[in-house]
Amino acid sequence: MQQAFEQHHQIGFLAARALLAQGLGWIMAWGYLQAAMAVCALTASADGEVGLEERYAIDAAIAHDPLLECFAPAQAVAVLDDQLFRLRAEPAETRETLLGIVEKAGRRPERAVALMRLVWNVIAADDRVRPAELAEFETLCDLLEIDVETLRAPMLGL
Repeated sequence: MQQAFEQHHQIGFLAARALLAQGLGWIMAWGYLQAAMAVCALTASADGEVGLEERYAIDAAIAHDPLLECFAPAQAVAVLDDQLFRLRAEPAETRETLLGIVEKAGRRPERAVALMRLVWNVIAADDRVRPAELAEFETLCDLLEIDVETLRAPMLGL
């Protein structure tokens, strides 16, 4: 009887530990989702407007980013829409908040590169690289401590 109790207790502990790990994974993924939508919002609105091509590129990126697969596309779009609304309502304050979110999520190098890949997908969506978008690209590279030239040349096809 005692052995059965100990096994049951051990199984309960392992299940609780697995749930905790899953919850922590979701929390980390939520931070990445916030950052991913922040870089998309900042880049798409850099030139003063969010074009239809940019929205399509963001939707495609959401669907294909393995770090976002635990979220429904509607969740990601809701986060993006909220950030875009706040950028229009309070641009300076919201920009600083979003940059802080990006910086925090981008501390892991693989996530920083993934975020910059999203940025480039938004920039290249309409086949025109506007100066404001390129300036945002450079700002985000600096924030994430990524060398601009190592990313820009391959992305521009140079």
